[in-house]
Amino acid sequence: MNLQAELDQRMQELSFAQAQIGAIFENSPLGIGTASLDGTILSANPALARIFGNEEKEVLQINVNDFSQIRLFATRLCRICCVSGLLKCRDCNCSARTGRLYMST
Repeated sequence: MNLQAELDQRMQELSFAQAQIGAIFENSPLGIGTASLDGTILSANPALARIFGNEEKEVLQINVNDFSQIRLFATRLCRICCVSGLLKCRDCNCSARTGRLYMST
C-alpha cells in the first residue's frame, strides 16, 4: 500500500469517527459539554442547554465555577430527573412543588 492510499484511508476513518462522535454529542439525551481550565463552558449539546434552561449560545457564557450557576444546574437537573421518573423526590431531597434542591455538606 502506498503512502497516499494509506493517508486517504486514515483520513476517511477519522472523518467517520468524527461523524459518529458528533451524532452522539448532538442526539444524546444526557447533557454533554466541554469546559476550559478556567471553567468557561466551551461546547454544550442540546440536552445540556435544556438542563440549564437556556439556549446553547447562552450556556457558553456560563462558568461552571460560579456556585449560583451550579445550584441552578442542580435544581434543573433534579426537576428533569423527577419529572422523567428517573428519581423520586425522596431520593434527591428536592421539593416537588418548588423544584428546589436542598444541598447539604
